This record gives sequence, structure tokens and C-alpha cells, in this order.
Amino acid sequence: CPVPGRTALSIWDIDPVCSKQRSRGIKAMLPGKSAPLLGAAPATSEPAEAKSDVHSPTNGAKTGAKGESSSEPRQQLKTLLRSKFGSTAAAWRLEIDPKWTGCIHSGQFLLLLDKFCFNGSPKKLWEELSRGRPVITYEDVDAESFKALNKFRGLLIDRFGWLARAWSEGLDVDRLGRLDLEEFLLSTRELGIADNLAKRVFKLCLARQGQRLLTVEDLQMLLIGVHQDDMAALWAGPGTGSSPTAASGAKPTPGMVQLHNGSPRRHAEEVTNQHHSKDVNVRDLDKFKQLLIGKYGSLWSAWRQGMDHDKNGIVTQQDFARGCQFLGVKAVNKLWLGLDVLELGYITLKELDPEVAELFAELEKRLLENFPNRKEGWRKTFDPENRLHCDLQAWRSGCTRLDFRGGKGRSGGGAERLFKLLKPEPGRSHLTYEDLWEDEDPNDFT
Repeated sequence: CPVPGRTALSIWDIDPVCSKQRSRGIKAMLPGKSAPLLGAAPATSEPAEAKSDVHSPTNGAKTGAKGESSSEPRQQLKTLLRSKFGSTAAAWRLEIDPKWTGCIHSGQFLLLLDKFCFNGSPKKLWEELSRGRPVITYEDVDAESFKALNKFRGLLIDRFGWLARAWSEGLDVDRLGRLDLEEFLLSTRELGIADNLAKRVFKLCLARQGQRLLTVEDLQMLLIGVHQDDMAALWAGPGTGSSPTAASGAKPTPGMVQLHNGSPRRHAEEVTNQHHSKDVNVRDLDKFKQLLIGKYGSLWSAWRQGMDHDKNGIVTQQDFARGCQFLGVKAVNKLWLGLDVLELGYITLKELDPEVAELFAELEKRLLENFPNRKEGWRKTFDPENRLHCDLQAWRSGCTRLDFRGGKGRSGGGAERLFKLLKPEPGRSHLTYEDLWEDEDPNDFT
């Protein structure tokens, strides 16, 4: 086995040279015909018509008789970046230009192509992208996505002045700290932005494959193509610093450390700082709550899954420290003092999220006033068809039956607000009984 811990082999492990030649189109790969083993006598030559219609398994492009791909190298690169990172913007922001320089030189670019296992011609790709220049930009890689990000950023800047304000006042109107695609489209429609542009920008802002929610940090993708001197003002408003890292609020990405002549101590400090820059640097409650929402989907879900493991309604300092250790958060004592202001030695949901605690307590009270127990109340109010889950429409109907308005001082809208606050995981569009209460008898639903 080539890698310790692996439990499977692939053709790349057994015959890497031949597999690489086939993926590049050097060797024909005809469907329905097995290739000869290494060292075996060569078979009869294939007819020229068969050799002229072969496919590369990696790039998915049709190759000619000489094994050259008929698709453009730029398109091959875009397909490769989307398959590895989800979008070309995520690839540019996280791997190609993590330091916000706005461009990349040929030497660095060729090293990245080798890292990405690009199967086309690096020389032809560079000539197509650079057009004789010493550097390339994101616009050269994906002009359509670059125009979409520019247009969307311009619309937000024209209305709100800077991006952080656009997030808080125009996009995240419910102050949940995250947006799925449906919520994002609702906000952009209110701003008069077309759905096709909003959908494209939403996908471009996702930082990794499988991500389904946007946070304010993901909006940093809109800074791609902006000059370094203008980044801070466009992100946080006039009068802020000029550093792109300060503008985005992101941690600097570790790069290659240069050994300073005559100063090995400074070199050692830089290496140490690079190592610790990968730590989760959360030192205030607001950032800690954003981290919980990004990980679990909501503070309610974080409370139930990451802190209150025994489901007794309280979290001790030891439980809290264990949850922070799982997340990689080190400032445990400082965060705990901010939550346990009464110094009781434990916290409840009210200290973590007062709004959810108030709304959920009101809902539970009305449920128990009308039914003998929570489970029967759930089944008859929110799940009368026994589908074992409750979507937003069924949730609204159930809250109407209970005359739940959303706590004190609310005239309406509390049901939908509570549904969003109770979201059990990123991207889920329904709730179950187990998301709200511990199911002591799972067989009761059968």
C-alpha cells in the first residue's frame, strides 16, 4: 500500500507511468478494449479511425490522432479548478493568490499547475492567459466570473458604501450570521439584483466544496480584482487601514519564510508565528458565536450538539472547555468569563443566545398548556401527517394553532424567526422532534 492507512489500491498505484500517459492523451484509451500488460508483446496496430476519437479521463476533452486536446487550455484549467475547489474564485483566493497581490508570476503559476495535476500544456496555457505579459490576474483566468463579482460588488458599494455594511444592513437582515441560497436570493431581490447574477455570485463566494451557507468572511471574494490600497475602504469603510489582510479581517496565509541575514532569532520568530497563525484565533463572544454558527448551522444546534451533551439544560466550565477544544479555540477562560457573568459555575442557553431561549420557552409553554406532553403536542400540531419532519409551512401552521406570536412585544413573524434560529445544520430546510427535544422513546412513532 503506497500510503499508510489506505485500504484500497487504484490503477495509478500499480501503473502510474502508463496511467499518466493515457490521461494526457499520449496513449489511446479505447472503450471496451483492455490494455496490454507491461512487458507484453505489442498488439496489432489500431486503425486510424479508432485512434482519432479517444477521450482523456481527467480533463474530459476529445483528443485527436496525435493525442492533443481540442479544448482550450483555459477551459481545461477552469474545469480543473472547479472540480478541486468548487469555483475558480475559491481557487484564486485560497491557493493562487492568498496574499491579495492581485496577480501571479509564471514561475509560481507553473508550480501550482504541477500541484493541481494539470494535464494540459503549461506553456500553451501561460501564453493564452498572459498574452506576452509577465503576470496574470483573475480576469485572465475566468473573465465571466470576474465581471460578475465586479458587477455585484459595484451594486452593493453604490447602495451601502462598503461591503461589511452591505452584509449587516442589506444581506443578513435577520442577524443570523449566515445565509443559505434561498435567504440570499430573498435579500438580493429586495435590493433589486437579478436572480441569475445573485446565484452566480453566491456560488463564487463559497470557499470550499460542500459549503452551503455564506458568512461575512465569505463575502471577501468580492475583493478579488481590487487594488490593495482600496481594499480596506471597500470592506470596512473610509478611514481604515490599507492592508488587504486588515481589510478582509482574515488571517494572513503562511508563505515561504526568508532567513534574515544576521538574525536567526527573527527567522525563528517568523516560523513560530506562521505555525500559530493556523490556530483558531477567537477572543471575543461575537466571533465565537460566528464560529459556532458556521460549524453547526445555529447557536441552538451548537448548544445541543457541541456543549449540552447530557441534555440537562446546563453547561459547566468543563463541558464548555471540551467543546472549545473540539473547535480548536484556546481562549476558553476569557470566553467563559464573558458568558458566566454571575459566576455560577454553569451557563444555560439564555447566556449563549437570549433570543432563542425566550422564543423556545414561550413555544414550549404553549405546547404543554394544550397537550399532556411535548411529543403528542409535536405530532398533532407540527406533524399531523406523520411525515416525521416539519418544514417552514407546517411550522407556521402549527404556531398559528398554538397562537404563538414570538414572545413578548411581538405582533407577528416570531414563528418564522424561531424556525431559522433552530436550524439544526447548514442547509437543512426542515425540523424534526429530535432537533428540539430528546426522544426518550423512539419507537413511539411507529
